[in-house]
Amino acid sequence: MPTLRSQLLSELLPVVRAGIRPSRLRACYAEEALQQTLIALIPHVARLEAMGKRERDAYVFMAASRKAMAVRKRVGLERARGSEDEVSTWEREVAGRSVTPEDMLRAAEGAEHAARAFEELPSQDKRVVAAVNEDGLSERDAAGELGMSRGSVAYRLRRARDMLSRAWLGTTSWAGRPRRG
Repeated sequence: MPTLRSQLLSELLPVVRAGIRPSRLRACYAEEALQQTLIALIPHVARLEAMGKRERDAYVFMAASRKAMAVRKRVGLERARGSEDEVSTWEREVAGRSVTPEDMLRAAEGAEHAARAFEELPSQDKRVVAAVNEDGLSERDAAGELGMSRGSVAYRLRRARDMLSRAWLGTTSWAGRPRRG
């Protein structure tokens, strides 16, 4: 049975999709932005529950569009930009699709798995994810603030995001388990 926390995240899917749509990402990058947005929202669920619907939707829309822009910046604007056909297809097949109760249940279950996985992350990994996703720091700035190398921050961030996205998708096969610490 999905918790209120995971149910809230699944109810926010249409808003997340709407936040990604204006960035005109190719489908694979749009899906990445969607996952990153949902993962970034997990630590903020308590705050989102306390917000009114309009304020919550505005916050989630902004988070989704920032994640989409971060993906565009990371992969390069031209590589990320989809043709009219690609964008239309994504809007029709993903963003424009009405959410069925089964979709809601799957998303709620995925959010619950990811929330549990986030709680199981080593404390250093949680700090890195919080510094980058919540505080909006660059990897370089997070490294300086946390007193670790930029490579360590990048590694911990990639590992944590990989673990959270695999938990979201219900996949457990990945190269390694995080170290405690």
